[in-house]
Amino acid sequence: MQTLFDTSESIKYFKAPPLPFMGNKKNALKLVESLIKEIRAKYNEQDLIFLDCFGGSGFLSHTFKYHLPNARVIYNDYDDYLDRVKNAKTTEEILGRISALVTSPKNAKITEEKKQKIISILEEYEQRGQKIDYVSISSFVLFQGNYAKDLTKLKKAQFYYKFGSIKKETRGYLTGVEAVKMDFKAMIEKYKAEAKISGKIAFLILDPPYLQTNTDVYNTEFYRLPQFLELIDRIEKPFMLFSSLKSDIVDFLAWYDRLNPKLKGRKIRSYNLCDVYSSVIPKTDFCFYEI
Repeated sequence: MQTLFDTSESIKYFKAPPLPFMGNKKNALKLVESLIKEIRAKYNEQDLIFLDCFGGSGFLSHTFKYHLPNARVIYNDYDDYLDRVKNAKTTEEILGRISALVTSPKNAKITEEKKQKIISILEEYEQRGQKIDYVSISSFVLFQGNYAKDLTKLKKAQFYYKFGSIKKETRGYLTGVEAVKMDFKAMIEKYKAEAKISGKIAFLILDPPYLQTNTDVYNTEFYRLPQFLELIDRIEKPFMLFSSLKSDIVDFLAWYDRLNPKLKGRKIRSYNLCDVYSSVIPKTDFCFYEI
């Protein structure tokens, strides 16, 4: 386990992850901040160990550590987001070179000729053995909400002029957060046992890949319906669990209550996201919690 960066750094408050990540919780920030106020009112933060079991971009870990600096926050970097953070300077360099190639109007298709020049840049870095953050690159040249994890998938896509910010400010993002990479079941068991021995309280932050939704950019070979059921069996108060309307989570938990009443005390908050193809069509996500 590593503590990220120098804990003597002053903590900057990020209201979004510094690098793109599908499903990050920037749209739920106000909801999360309100729940943190409830947590602060009930607990001494020194007594808490937050387990961000499906850490993703680390955004929830960052948010909790910023607002509760004396709590321990453990981030499960199963999707190797930290590798992308450490490679941010190379990403900036690549994006700068791509941006210099294209002068199309915003949202316009990039010509095949320019696309091939962009691919040549990426191939140059690959041939030198340098790591390429394809998620950040694809968010720069693909239609909103589309990502590619490697060059093969990127080559198959239509490129658009979607260029955003080239500068990726990552310094201080996960200051004071502890990082691990492990199966979520092992993480819960290990740190709940550790909390019990030390007289602390393990607080589960659960933002798993949503069932029945697009999970192409996650390391999802480890998370399907059986793993979701294993997760539900391991949930105990206090916790927060994020899910989507598409995952039928509301109906599932109503059914689960008949088998096991342990989650009946949960509360639910919802928040709306805009569909990536239309700002008119709402998408509803949920946060179930018991503090």
